[in-house]
Amino acid sequence: MNEHEALDLIRNALCEVAPQKAGYFARVAPETELRDLGIDSVRTMEMVGNIEDRLARTFEQDAIVAARTVGDVIALILTGPLR
Repeated sequence: MNEHEALDLIRNALCEVAPQKAGYFARVAPETELRDLGIDSVRTMEMVGNIEDRLARTFEQDAIVAARTVGDVIALILTGPLR
């Protein structure tokens, strides 16, 4: 998986948890702050769970909590520690 595919995975997961914001999520970039996505912490964890399910792996909780941008989530997808 490359960065572009990881970004698409994130966008798709976001659309799953908040379909009403699909238009906005299509423009999300690696530098987008997670807090600017306009979703609450529950939906953020649902997004992460969706990604974990699609990748058939689980991320360390500390790594998820440390993520601040979409780029941080991309890095987690590409190289992040697994639990």
